Amino acid sequence: GPNAASLQNDTVRLKWTALTGIIEYDYQLDTVYFWKSMASGVTSTLFGTSVVDENHAWIAGAGGLVLFNDGTSWTEQESTLSTDLYNVKFLDASNGWAVGKGGKIVYFNGNVWAEQPSGTTNDLLSVHMLDANNGWAVGKSGTVLYFNGSAWSSQYTATRDLNTVFALD
Repeated sequence: GPNAASLQNDTVRLKWTALTGIIEYDYQLDTVYFWKSMASGVTSTLFGTSVVDENHAWIAGAGGLVLFNDGTSWTEQESTLSTDLYNVKFLDASNGWAVGKGGKIVYFNGNVWAEQPSGTTNDLLSVHMLDANNGWAVGKSGTVLYFNGSAWSSQYTATRDLNTVFALD
């Protein structure tokens, strides 16, 4: 941590040796000086996270598992999902999407998870939403889907698997 909480230069430099065969790096930077370990209470594989604020966080996982954190502990959310969910994105506590195996897309309205037709059977690996009317999901075989507020549709097909997506506008 900072030297006795004194002002410090916040310039950060990340440096690593590239590994062959790796097509993506993912890193997380925290502005506090320690990580807080929290037990999830499950043994399932966990894949993706979305944090809205200190009282609203979600994790998607194997077998349709979705965990919610209220700032103190993780609890499993009720759902009828059984498909692996690889990524999750929440805009706020009442608008969240998760994507996964076989083209699965599900939406959380603040109370329940409901499936949204994706139009693909390709595994979807990442989702990013700008707002409730604009979002993208990407995945295997170069799948790129766009959400217009009411339906998902194919927008583009790349020549290789797409592991993550992020949009600014």
